[in-house]
Amino acid sequence: MRTAALRILQIGAIVIVLAASTLTVFDLDRFLVPKELVLHVAALLAALFAFGAIRRTAFTRVDWILITYLLLSGASALLATNRWLGLRGFAVTASGILIFWIARALREAGFDRPLLNALAIAVVLAAITALLQAYGVSMPLFALTRIPGGTLGNRNFVAHVAAFGLPLLFLAAMRGRFVLASCGVAIVAASLVLTRSRGAWLACAVMLLLFIVVARVWTRLLGVL
Repeated sequence: MRTAALRILQIGAIVIVLAASTLTVFDLDRFLVPKELVLHVAALLAALFAFGAIRRTAFTRVDWILITYLLLSGASALLATNRWLGLRGFAVTASGILIFWIARALREAGFDRPLLNALAIAVVLAAITALLQAYGVSMPLFALTRIPGGTLGNRNFVAHVAAFGLPLLFLAAMRGRFVLASCGVAIVAASLVLTRSRGAWLACAVMLLLFIVVARVWTRLLGVL
């Protein structure tokens, strides 16, 4: 059952990167709504298969904080001027917390590495779509503005994915998948530069500092770079 939950999250991570509509009249929503749908479906299906494992996981202070945050998000959605947007935000929060619990249960079952590898692949795919658009490839699924947004719809979204995805690629490289992960690092780093997002650049610099100072893996990190 937990293997099925793992496969659902792996497939969902990749599909959510590529999911988009060709109805350009909806601007960013043609990217966000399909991705939100994939998120909710993946979270629900994976939770059905991992329900027993989640129940056996002991709740901690972090879980109660997340539940409190979810309740506050629900109250905020009900009181929002635009309830449609409020409920969309609440649903994303709920699915995100559910996936956190599923991922924790999978980690306890020893499935953390394959899940992290799938997330790393998804990050590289997002970067590839941005690079293709940056170098002149035109597809109906690509963003028409805020280039290079690729299939994420906005260059800032690509920058954010690259910033939080690079640690996954460094981790994969240091765990043995050196060549593939190093190629992934190069692809994601290139997309990060082309997004021109100073915030993402700063986040990347902080991440490298943490790897060097806190994790003390600077020699292996230099090998990846």
